[in-house]
This record gives sequence, structure tokens and C-alpha cells, in this order.
Amino acid sequence: MLTSSAFDTFAVKYGWHASWAIWNPAALSDTSIISENLSSLKTSVIMVGLNFSATLRQQWSNFHFGRHDRKLMYAFNNSSYRGAYMTDIVKEADSNAARLLTRARTGEVDIGKHIDYFHNEMNDLRVQAHSLFILFGKDAQRLFSDYLGKVYPNFVACPHYSNYGRGYSDEEYLRKLWEKLEKHFTDTRLKFNTPEFTRPISASTVNTVI
Repeated sequence: MLTSSAFDTFAVKYGWHASWAIWNPAALSDTSIISENLSSLKTSVIMVGLNFSATLRQQWSNFHFGRHDRKLMYAFNNSSYRGAYMTDIVKEADSNAARLLTRARTGEVDIGKHIDYFHNEMNDLRVQAHSLFILFGKDAQRLFSDYLGKVYPNFVACPHYSNYGRGYSDEEYLRKLWEKLEKHFTDTRLKFNTPEFTRPISASTVNTVI
């Protein structure tokens, strides 16, 4: 459990680009629920994206203000991974991942600097080498595998929640995500002591609560 003092320190240092997997179902952007649930926060599970799409409007608002973030709430808010730390590899706002990666290839974005910052972030949070890293999207997976996978070998690549807006229901996205996490737990629980994932509800009833 984080102390109030540690949480306040992290809020100042990381609150403008990271967050925690706790949402207020009545208002996803209400991040006060995070500080009200310190006992639920954990760093045994880290959720990772490539970068945030826009400048954050308040502390801990990453993953809490986008139009697809409801899927993360449905997936994790009442699951065993509730309270996981959430962050991005690249701490720069850009709504276009391809453009960001082009900027990285030309040297405009210093990937090495962001990787070093990510390592420092994990060290400050006292993340263990075998903590579970959930990677959202192929771009985050590639970058993590290339630069971070040897240090943090317990990672699982999952589909990005924003890719399922066309032709896919929220229910289908959740089912695919949950199956991926359950399989990863089964495959790695002995090697890495991976935390068990338990679904908040069955996939067949998701549409009744969305």
C-alpha cells in the first residue's frame, strides 16, 4: 500500500503523464477516486501505452479522458488488476502514432531519453523485475521488446483499445483482452509468479452493463 506521502510525491513527479487503473463509472475523468483508494494501488501490474494523445488536463488523467478509455474501465475496474499503475513509454503528446515514430526515426524525439526516464519511473515505484507489464498496441509492444524487454521480461502484448471502434463491439474487445491475460497468467505463473487475472464479469453479460 502506498503512503499518502509517497503518493503525493509520485503525483508531482509522474501525475501529468501517468495514472492508475481505477475509474469512477459515473465520471471517468474524475481522478479524485484514485487518491481515495490508496489501499488498492499496486505496482505488481503495469499497463503501458506508446504515448498520450493530448496534453493532460489534470494530474492522473491519462487513460481517463479519451473516448475509448471506457473499455479499460470495463476491463479492469472491478478485476483483480484494479489499481495497476498506468503509463506510456514516450512522454510526448501526439495523436498520431505513425507520426511520433517518424519523429523518433529522424531524431526529433529522443527515444533513449524516454527509455531512461521509464527506467527511473519504474525504479521510483520500486517495480520488480518480474512485475507484469501489459502492453497496449503493436507499437508499444515493439518499442518495449526492443528497449525494455530484457529488464522486464514478464510482458504480454494486448490489442489497443482504440483499434476496436470500427466493426467491433466493446464486448468483443473485452473478451479478446481477458482471454489474452488469462492465457498469459497460465503460461507464466510458475516462471514469473504472475498475478492471477480474474474477470469482473463474464463476457456474455458485458453488453448488459455498457
